[in-house]
Amino acid sequence: MSNGITINLGFDAASIARARRMADFESWLAALYQTEAMPRSLDELEQAAQASMLASFKNPTGNVETKFRKYVRTPWRGILGNYEPYARRLNYGFSGKTDSLGRYYSFWPDYHWAEGAIEMATPYVQAHFRESVQQAIDEVSR
Repeated sequence: MSNGITINLGFDAASIARARRMADFESWLAALYQTEAMPRSLDELEQAAQASMLASFKNPTGNVETKFRKYVRTPWRGILGNYEPYARRLNYGFSGKTDSLGRYYSFWPDYHWAEGAIEMATPYVQAHFRESVQQAIDEVSR
């Protein structure tokens, strides 16, 4: 035998709209990551890289320090590249190596500017992504 219990639920239009927005949370977040958090984070990383280079290079000329390119590939992948031929040498060093012109370098300092830039920019990058998460939460909660 059944107890005859019936439960009726009703949702108003605003609740249904909110539920739909919540179902789209991931797409809201992805859009904010791609259009806001990732570009701002790459800007922060570029500024940190330039600051790291200018603070550590013996004779900064601006040739490497200003040659960055930024690409936002996906909401979760951005690329900051420095495509000057000797940018890697300035980061990792080139001691004991010969270049394509046959010049031997007994000593070439390693500045590790890229690692320093990542360390400097990390708190700002984290903040940009946290802000995007909060903005997405606010959007779907309306």
